[in-house]
Amino acid sequence: MENETTNASASPELIRQTVAQVMKLTERPRLSLSRREAAKELSMCEASLDMLIQRRIVRATRKGRRVIISRAEVERVAAMSIDRIWPPKRDGKATRHFTPGSAKSTTPESPKTRATR
Repeated sequence: MENETTNASASPELIRQTVAQVMKLTERPRLSLSRREAAKELSMCEASLDMLIQRRIVRATRKGRRVIISRAEVERVAAMSIDRIWPPKRDGKATRHFTPGSAKSTTPESPKTRATR
């Protein structure tokens, strides 16, 4: 009697595991990726990927507000060796021109500096 109850309770878990394994085997890779997904696959930040798109090293298309990159394009760029993503400064060192969140100042602006912008 005790054996029947353990088999019954293990059955739903066994079914879940089997379904998960089948889903992994039948899962097809997506043909297009978002900016975030493509950056993750290329092991870079989204800002670096944006720079590559701007320099036309990575071909991307727009669907409304979304930027779509094909999986073939991601694989092509992954096979490339890209030396520098960010343009060099005047002293020759590579740098990013901005850091996320740096555009907003934590100190309030005076009306005089706001008017000059």
